Amino acid sequence: MKIYKTKVPKIAMEIVSSLGSSGAIDVKPEKVPELELDLRAIVDGWLRTEDKIHEEAREQLERRGMSYSEFRGVKRAIAKRENHSTGDEGLDWIMMQMVDCLVNVSPNVEEVFAEDNVLKRKIHDVFLRNTIDDEILDAEVRLKMKNLQEGTPQWEIEYQKQMREVKKKHGLIEDRGPQRP
Repeated sequence: MKIYKTKVPKIAMEIVSSLGSSGAIDVKPEKVPELELDLRAIVDGWLRTEDKIHEEAREQLERRGMSYSEFRGVKRAIAKRENHSTGDEGLDWIMMQMVDCLVNVSPNVEEVFAEDNVLKRKIHDVFLRNTIDDEILDAEVRLKMKNLQEGTPQWEIEYQKQMREVKKKHGLIEDRGPQRP
């Protein structure tokens, strides 16, 4: 499951709405935007670190002349060195930080009425509704490309083009108009 930057504001809004409407937390209406910003900051910080690690792994592969098949291992080693949780552990870390923010940190929460595990479950549900597994995106793209032979340069170019379109359709990336080569 991948968290896309374009979905972060919606995720934060839905978490605050879900927790507030279920009575798990009490937030004054004028404090809702600030609480959403608190939660967004947690995800944005995690994503910045994730991007930094991804870029460093890519650079290491290039520098060492390594195959892309080794990317995951290199990225995992860098993440471990940086003490950064990735994958499902990353989502767990984000949820724990959000619960801590709601319970102990944010001055924008008046009262917390639910147990930590209830808060975490509700937060998790919001993430599940707002993320898409990359394998699902890949399958959708491949359905559109039945007429091309995989592995050819034409296939690679078309795959990237179709993936961008699928991500735009799902609101995972912003449409920035025509791209320059």
